[in-house]
Amino acid sequence: MRRDYTSRINAALLNDSPAETVADVKSAVIAELQALDSQIEITNTEYFNHSFVPDLVARWPHDPTVDDRYVYLRFNSDLQYFISEVDLIQDNHPIVVGLGETPRDDGASAQKLHDVSNRTGTLVTDPTGLEQFIEDRPDKLMQLMGTALAQGGKGLVDAPVAYGAAGTIKSGVAGAIERNTSATGRATVAIDQLLDERHASRMMRVFQALWIGAGGHLEEFPGRRDLGTDVSDDALQFLLEFEDIDDEEFWYRLGYKLTVGQLSRLSLPHGSSNLDRLMKAIAGSLSIRSCRIVEYPEWLDDQHLPYWMIARSTLALRMAGYIAYLAETADHLQKNIRAKPSPGISIEVLQQRSHEVVLDEVELQVGDRKISLSSVNKEDVVRDDFLPSLQSAFTSDVEVQRAVLALSRTRHLTCDFTTLTATTRGPIKVDLPTLALAAIPLLVDVSEEEFRRLADMMPSRTQSLRHPSEGIF
Repeated sequence: MRRDYTSRINAALLNDSPAETVADVKSAVIAELQALDSQIEITNTEYFNHSFVPDLVARWPHDPTVDDRYVYLRFNSDLQYFISEVDLIQDNHPIVVGLGETPRDDGASAQKLHDVSNRTGTLVTDPTGLEQFIEDRPDKLMQLMGTALAQGGKGLVDAPVAYGAAGTIKSGVAGAIERNTSATGRATVAIDQLLDERHASRMMRVFQALWIGAGGHLEEFPGRRDLGTDVSDDALQFLLEFEDIDDEEFWYRLGYKLTVGQLSRLSLPHGSSNLDRLMKAIAGSLSIRSCRIVEYPEWLDDQHLPYWMIARSTLALRMAGYIAYLAETADHLQKNIRAKPSPGISIEVLQQRSHEVVLDEVELQVGDRKISLSSVNKEDVVRDDFLPSLQSAFTSDVEVQRAVLALSRTRHLTCDFTTLTATTRGPIKVDLPTLALAAIPLLVDVSEEEFRRLADMMPSRTQSLRHPSEGIF
């Protein structure tokens, strides 16, 4: 729905009470800036149209790397006077909001206004200019652009500029996906003109990621290139929250160089369809060492279990009744994911979960005694007569606290049932599907149907893996 901030300001300026005029004008401008950028916080000062004291102060307390911006409200009907005002206030790369539509009768003056504001890192705009970006807020890219404009916008951005830039940038998205050099190049030029270097680079990385995901080469990207990475954290976060991109090849090209560490720096506590697609494409190329399971109730809004998520700085799989957190190191899980102590599991449960999976070591607790059992020949120690007979030899219950699963002759996975944690032995890492599909059914009860759905979340080649009751490997 269109919010006509220009009409609100015009009505406020006709108010008979000067105090009410100031309050209503400020209220309208604050509402407009907050509509432009939902992350902004506005402090109202006691001043209005002062020579050098700001009327408002814009802050982004959630991000300490973003500087405050002073916001000045100015009457802009006299363009020459308005230019002199803009030239005087340069501290804190301010935002100057004209209270009427910016005059365009004198093209030379408008150009001078743009040059002055661009040189000083000042964003000069008016209510109709900002409305163009606000009307496009349902478009996620324009949401990102609105935030970038509020934090790092510069130059004159009135209605004609905003209208042209918004259309060019939106066309550039389709252009990047289609590897259209012309459309993408026009968008990157518009971004450079509107934003300071930091925020322009951020937006540019989004277009670069779209370009690479579509199969384009970095050296052919028609804009400023980030040579340090194929896809930055902020670009990846944006694309994972972007409208659905149902193209597995896109996600593979975009993400085959990603690591679990980089993914864990993002935040998607409720997952996304694009995150599921990304993991479906690249999980086999991701290496991890550890998995920890935390019981978690199933909520009514969990309609599409299982799904991938990123929470507590950790990549995870949301399943019915629990979350499996996956990490490159055990220390990462120890730091970020607290384990709920458990007494362990019975020998019978271990046998049910590990059917045809080789466990060549187990650690048992009987009362206040611990017993370690291993095979000299690295054979399975669970499905012979010795372990059940050991149970019958004691009057106390025998609890399995740990077991070592043989992934191969040289790779072993230690599963701790007291913390529901699985970690590779030694510094070795294994691919994510191998560890997850071995560890999760051993640490918790997983039905054959749940296992199939779990395997379906992985790259296609892992879908042939079988439930432990059928033998995984």
